[in-house]
Amino acid sequence: PGSSFHAGAKGVKLFDLKSVMRPLFEVYDRNGDGTICPQEFAECHNILQAALRTHPVGQDPSGAHSEDPEHLETSAKRLYCSIDTDGDEAITFEEFIKWQQTCLDDSG
Repeated sequence: PGSSFHAGAKGVKLFDLKSVMRPLFEVYDRNGDGTICPQEFAECHNILQAALRTHPVGQDPSGAHSEDPEHLETSAKRLYCSIDTDGDEAITFEEFIKWQQTCLDDSG
């Protein structure tokens, strides 16, 4: 956990997911306290959603209208709860890494 292999033209390389993801975690952790609270997460989530609307990659499979502020808030809350596995309303760096690793695993 925390390390991944990357196969490319120059062979296989090992990279440390934690060191790669630390700067992204720090973007989410706006107050620098070492955890991501629901408000910090929602703010970053909404910024990323706005960027995706500007440069769409695909359609939302749920059919929900991603420009709807209620949908964005519900989406952020649902995602936050799935990442905050201990339910303490503070995403730790370890929870963040587990989430990112799952995203990588699910992307193929």
